[in-house]
Amino acid sequence: MPQDEDDDLSFLRALADDLILDVAERDLARVARAIVDVCERLAAERHIPRQELEAAIDALLLEWQERLSERRRLGRPDREPT
Repeated sequence: MPQDEDDDLSFLRALADDLILDVAERDLARVARAIVDVCERLAAERHIPRQELEAAIDALLLEWQERLSERRRLGRPDREPT
């Protein structure tokens, strides 16, 4: 992947992360619904099998749990301060 594309993706990911965190603080259920909507679109538009999406979500949840455990081990709060 060319460096410019990698920079663009990094910028977009940072922007998306900020947006998700901002919305999550106001309406966590909205973020959960957005995840469901994205999975539905990926299944319908990209023909990604449900089992593959479930495996990806399971991996994300596992990563999240590991990060929370690491933060707790280091004495950090579960959430980053705003």
